[in-house]
Amino acid sequence: MIGTKNSFDKGYNEYRIFLSSPRTTPCIDRDFFEWHNGISHYGFWAVVIDDPNWIELWKAAHTHTRQFIHPGYQRAPHITITACGLLDQNHFSTEHLKRQWRVLNEMRILPFYLEIGSLNSFTTAPCFMIEDSTGALKQIRDRLMVISEEDAPVHYQPHITLGLYRDAFNTTDVADCLAEFKYTSIKPLLVTELAFCVYETKEIQGQFRIKKRVKLYGTGAKKEKIHSGISSLLENTHE
Repeated sequence: MIGTKNSFDKGYNEYRIFLSSPRTTPCIDRDFFEWHNGISHYGFWAVVIDDPNWIELWKAAHTHTRQFIHPGYQRAPHITITACGLLDQNHFSTEHLKRQWRVLNEMRILPFYLEIGSLNSFTTAPCFMIEDSTGALKQIRDRLMVISEEDAPVHYQPHITLGLYRDAFNTTDVADCLAEFKYTSIKPLLVTELAFCVYETKEIQGQFRIKKRVKLYGTGAKKEKIHSGISSLLENTHE
């Protein structure tokens, strides 16, 4: 995509953390049984990207960074709101999910906009940073974590992951590559629903499924579904 050169934004704290490490942190693509101990699924709340312009931009950036990331990344583009955890009674239970789903509906959240930020990186993965100017994501996240604290909590920065680093690359080389990415500006994303998603723990790059949806207040029962670019990645389960 041709447009204004995308600077690797020094305004993000993640930028400073990323370059403070000499190399990226490689991810081993295997079944981490010692982590999940046989628990088959992991759950998280997210905004799943269904805008075709955002999907095309994600595809272009994914291709631009493919020299650094594992092949076979199957996660559809999404913005995680909170990582709930392993799905069982001792971690994130069915009761936790019911309570979270109920409180999201009771909040009567209005549709809101998110803007795409700089192409940037964590030490483990390149990503697009997301601008949440209204603070909607933080408000939703805070309410969810009253019911169940986030699994392995970290400083929250909304983002869209492009893939996982496959080796320990020089971070300055990666930063130079990210800074060369060019794209045209795109319109903000209108968020009209939230999704509870699950993925199989044995596949760290595997696709996820939507298990529950929360329509935002005033959007009605119907919403045009734009599946171009993600239909092959998502298996939708309507509640």
